[in-house]
Amino acid sequence: MLRRQAKYDEAEPLYRRALAIQEMVHGPGHSIVANTLDNFAPVLSGQGEHSEAELLCRRALTMIETARRRDHPQVAVTLNNLAGLLQHQDKYDEAEPLYRRALSIEEEVYGPDHPSVACILNNLAILLDGQERYDKAEPLYRRALSIEEAVYGPDHPSVACTLNNLAILLDGQERYDKAEPLYRRALAIGEAVHGPDHPEVANMLNNLIMVLMNQGKRDEAESLYRRTLATEEAVHGSDHPEVASTLYKLAILLDKLERCDEAEPLYRRALAIEEAVHGSDHPE
Repeated sequence: MLRRQAKYDEAEPLYRRALAIQEMVHGPGHSIVANTLDNFAPVLSGQGEHSEAELLCRRALTMIETARRRDHPQVAVTLNNLAGLLQHQDKYDEAEPLYRRALSIEEEVYGPDHPSVACILNNLAILLDGQERYDKAEPLYRRALSIEEAVYGPDHPSVACTLNNLAILLDGQERYDKAEPLYRRALAIGEAVHGPDHPEVANMLNNLIMVLMNQGKRDEAESLYRRTLATEEAVHGSDHPEVASTLYKLAILLDKLERCDEAEPLYRRALAIEEAVHGSDHPE
């Protein structure tokens, strides 16, 4: 529970104590110990202790492969976890074959259209996307999207997440006309699931705004900036750094539209927030 709540500093000593007890009772090579190692590793990673987390994950993988078999579903789970840890450390060349091996196991065990397959497809696509291997990442996103729509339905949060990831890839390739409808669909799902004033919706609005700006659709972009601003103020309060960021972006847009009298007070308000948060001598 603490791990899911990202309360890593509270979870860590409990995992360490559980691990010590299990190793004493069952021995250091038992599958129960391996499961605890697998669960403990993300806690350490969440605290920035990636190297120790990687060691635990590798130890868990060796134990699970020995206790069960190399193509067991739990091996795929641990491979996926280890690949994620390596990816966080920018060890892409090491992470990719682990994702691919996990994917192969999941497809063999569950079939090619299982949700867990979609999860690994997304993870691998994100890695390839981050390496600008867009031609390899795009079909994986599209396959994951197809699986999620078939399993969960077209309006599920997982579908929205994959739509957003695919749209970001297309956006980065300047395929704005292809990215825009995906951003809009992801936004509609986010609004239906979370409500119009949720931080996740604000993030989706920002993505859509950028693609609109890149297409010169400034009037709609302005409207969405104002909506994002209202959402962030409602969620975070009027003096939050994210509010300042949106104020700056809106001010820049108004500047470009030669509406300087409207832009100036937004710049001033953004500056006042930044100074209050960081101090007047901060580089930003």
